Amino acid sequence: MSVSAHPRLRAPDQPVPKIVPARHPWRWVGIVVVLVLVAQFVNGLVTNPGWDWATFARFFTAKSVLDAVVVTLELTLYGTVIGFALGMPKSGINPPGLPKS
Repeated sequence: MSVSAHPRLRAPDQPVPKIVPARHPWRWVGIVVVLVLVAQFVNGLVTNPGWDWATFARFFTAKSVLDAVVVTLELTLYGTVIGFALGMPKSGINPPGLPKS
C-alpha cells in the first residue's frame, strides 16, 4: 500500500460545498437558565435575614479560625515545595544503567 503526497483534485464540474457554522440554540437556553438560577441564589444569600452575616463574620474572623487558615496555607506551601524538590530531575546524578534524559 502506498501513500500519495499529492492531494486529490476535485472534478471541475463539482460545486464547492457551502460550510455553515454549527448552531447551538439549546446551549444558549441552558446558559440563560443557569445564570437566572445563580442570580436567585445570590439574591437569597444577600437578602435573607436568616443567614445573620454579622454572626458569620464574628466567628469567621475569630483568632482560632484565622490561625487554622494560616496553618493550612503553610502546610500547602511546604507540600508544594517538597513535591517540587522531589520531582525535579537531577541532571547530573543518574543511577547506573539508566540513560541520561
